[in-house]
Amino acid sequence: MYVYNYRIRSKYDLSVASFALLADSDPEWHPTSFEDQCLGTHTKLMFPVTKLLDYRERQEELAHMESPLAMVLLAIMKVLETETGATDAMAERADWKLRVLRSLYERGIAPSTAEQLFRFIDWVVRLPAELDDKLYVELARTEQDKKMTYVTSFERYGIKKGLKQGRLVTTKENILEVLEGRFDMVSDAVKHGVENIKDVTTCKRLLMEAVRAASLEEFETTLLREMGV
Repeated sequence: MYVYNYRIRSKYDLSVASFALLADSDPEWHPTSFEDQCLGTHTKLMFPVTKLLDYRERQEELAHMESPLAMVLLAIMKVLETETGATDAMAERADWKLRVLRSLYERGIAPSTAEQLFRFIDWVVRLPAELDDKLYVELARTEQDKKMTYVTSFERYGIKKGLKQGRLVTTKENILEVLEGRFDMVSDAVKHGVENIKDVTTCKRLLMEAVRAASLEEFETTLLREMGV
């Protein structure tokens, strides 16, 4: 939080407000500040916090709200509720995901906003492949009935026919965007290393590392390890 704050301030020479949106499952964790001390220098950043778990008792209310943000909150909470990975939990998650994605066709949301919500919910509410396939068959029927296509089932199944490479390219782009946003300059060596990664799973690990790493050098060490160097 502190690093993002001072980097944005340094880059744009503007005052910066920081806000924390906590999507974890620990009801007791509510950090509201960052502090650091060194040789008599004391740095402190305080920020407002919203905890998604605090909305658990308001899910029925959120489900009837027109705001796209309500759907985002519901999606993240549903993931937290079903994160055990058990078969019945995944079935519940699949049922919820189908109902919510279908509702995008019925809410009268602007197509551009609906498409963004569709992609976000699809990304956040992950399902086992078998359940995912069944869900998109059902969505295809909805698309035909409503004659509206935000993200078609054909696009989804296209991944299996060769668009997996497109997902790989997108993940690589995301890695470099995160690194550039956090560390400003990214060396050609790092860019070349990321481009040479051949599978999506490795790219996903590197994307998490790009978010987590304390420095570009730390990320580069992980990148070299993933490359087997």
